[in-house]
Amino acid sequence: MMTDVAPESPSALLNADTLDARQRRSMRWVIIASIAAVVAANCLAGNIVTLTALKLGATDFMLGLLSLFMFLPFMLSVLTLSSMERIGKRRLLVRWWTPAVAIAGLYLLLPLVDKYASTHVALFFLFTLVMLRSCTNALGMTAWMPLIHDVAPMESTGQFFARSRFCWLAAGFVFLVSCKFFLSEDSPWWKFELIFLLGMVMAAIRVVGILPIAESPTPKSAPRLSLWQRFGELLRHERLRTLLFYLIGINLAANFTKFHRIKWLKELGYGDDMVMLASGAMLSLGAMLSLGLWGRLADRHGNRFPLSISTVGLMATMAAWLLVEKSSLGTGVMMALYILEGAFFFGNGIATTRVMFHTVSDQKQYLVSLLTLVVFLATGVGPFLGGLALWGLGESEFSLGALYLNKYQILMVFNVFLLFWPHFMRRRLRTEGETGTIQVISFMAQSLRGAIAPFMRIGGNAGTDQMKGQDIDDDR
Repeated sequence: MMTDVAPESPSALLNADTLDARQRRSMRWVIIASIAAVVAANCLAGNIVTLTALKLGATDFMLGLLSLFMFLPFMLSVLTLSSMERIGKRRLLVRWWTPAVAIAGLYLLLPLVDKYASTHVALFFLFTLVMLRSCTNALGMTAWMPLIHDVAPMESTGQFFARSRFCWLAAGFVFLVSCKFFLSEDSPWWKFELIFLLGMVMAAIRVVGILPIAESPTPKSAPRLSLWQRFGELLRHERLRTLLFYLIGINLAANFTKFHRIKWLKELGYGDDMVMLASGAMLSLGAMLSLGLWGRLADRHGNRFPLSISTVGLMATMAAWLLVEKSSLGTGVMMALYILEGAFFFGNGIATTRVMFHTVSDQKQYLVSLLTLVVFLATGVGPFLGGLALWGLGESEFSLGALYLNKYQILMVFNVFLLFWPHFMRRRLRTEGETGTIQVISFMAQSLRGAIAPFMRIGGNAGTDQMKGQDIDDDR
């Protein structure tokens, strides 16, 4: 029977004092493979593909459908759960992520299809490539998080993920800032082709990076469980069942308007370069600036604080999108909101990953795969539901006195209410010994006062010396 904290195992002993050279090397290669994977994803999915679809005339509904094509194939990952236990994690990853390199090369044909066929055929070709790439990624992704589970230090999980995510976010940030200067308001096809080529190279590096990572031996006596038995065990475990529904809620809500905000910004008059800078680079910057703090706080005080603050922060951020417009002030607000969104969303990710890794034992890593699958599905379904909502709204507007909301702003209001679901569920993920949110805020305030106290004393001493000098002058 599983407990709320995984039993001590080889991966649980990977703290800073006991890591051997092989384990440290594995952690470094996890980061390298993650960096390559993220850059490849930025080139072949996400905002670049959204801009490509918009270049081909995609509608709001099509953007939602594109999200489904990106993430719905991750349901296929359940088909390789038994293979992971039979042949091992690395072999499974290499077997399925190698074809993804070839599929990435087919992206280079998009301009030719657009030129010699039609934009509709090119759009269908793009959707097909996105789906095929997602299928191969999904069939290998089954083993990725369990492989990380083998090398992640249990005593400092938050800090390990903060460090690794900072590295791949930094790589993504450099890429996205480069896109700001590389792309233009209406970029020609050759620029997209260079980005697709980079994605293919990084997809190949990702495969090579998997090979040196050490993994725990495959259990020889692992029970042969059906898919329903695996899901049944997940649902019977109270804490994991709560985490399952929490992950559905937070990822649905956080991605509900993700692609549609890009179309909104384009309609406001922002170019491809500014959209990539804001929706990609600023989001990564917010995460990079905050991950170290989130990781230390989670390892020291537990998950209660990041789970509480992150959902409240996301609510405030989504609500503030009502202030975005095409102006100097509106641009500044948009940049700030993406930075805050990155900070709060990735802080939440640190906390939920800690809950997952500290609850699942080494002998039942397929539960990590199932939870990861849920994250991908919710990430894909969120924008699709947002697209359906926009389709239902049509050209609706809301006006009450001085208040005016267009269809995208109405969608943002829906987004705020969606975030109440995970916010109220967070309490069921608490564990004994965690520090309360108010206490953590008080601790941070005391630390901040301690940090600035020397400067206050210097200023106070300078003021005292000045007053003494003035008194001497008065006596004279």
